[in-house]
Amino acid sequence: MISISSKENKIYKYLKSLQQKKYRDKENIFYTEGFVVLKEALKYKNPKYIAISESKVLELEKLNIETQIYVIADKIFKGISDTVNSQGVIAYFEQIHNFGIENIKAGKYILLDDVRDPGNVGGLIRSADGFGVKLIMTPECVELYNPKLIRSTMTSIFRVEIHILNNKAEIESLRERGFEIVATDVDGGEISKDFNFRENTILILGNEAKGVSNEMLNLSERKIYIQTQNIESLNVNVAGSILMYEMMR
Repeated sequence: MISISSKENKIYKYLKSLQQKKYRDKENIFYTEGFVVLKEALKYKNPKYIAISESKVLELEKLNIETQIYVIADKIFKGISDTVNSQGVIAYFEQIHNFGIENIKAGKYILLDDVRDPGNVGGLIRSADGFGVKLIMTPECVELYNPKLIRSTMTSIFRVEIHILNNKAEIESLRERGFEIVATDVDGGEISKDFNFRENTILILGNEAKGVSNEMLNLSERKIYIQTQNIESLNVNVAGSILMYEMMR
């Protein structure tokens, strides 16, 4: 363990810098906060290092984790935390997604087309975990390792296979490999509850305000929508969760 009591400490400054996306990307790091999440995450991946407030050290020692541990003075710990009421522990992990389409194998996928809200994406990752669906994201989506997004996944981030495209045109190659590309479209298409999803399917969910982009609509072979009453459309998190259930029925 290394004790840190000053905001001027270089390690403290480094940990604080990881609150910014550019430094998370540079260091290939993301972080989770809280003991409940840490205990669950340990089943899947060991953290690269942990920051613990000095008053919580005994609680951490019970977990018997073999990694670099930084003990931060209580009075300065909140400076590296992203939560209002921190539990006093932050675990830092190496990033876990796949770049591009090389590692995309057979199966059913949800593709997020420029979905921007971290809570929506986090909720969709949690639903994907629950229904056994894999995930693809366009480069213009919200950052996968946004702290709010990570919190809303409740450790599902460690269990869901996630791919980030280099560009949207890569979807054409997946179609050539035998995937059926299906887009959601509130303006028409087939009713989702009657749709027969193929074994190898990529289902596109669109941006909260704009829906599925024209580029993705042009790459899709079929379109579906969720039949509703009184309202025209559903929140993308809600819609995506319903569709994932229907994909895996």
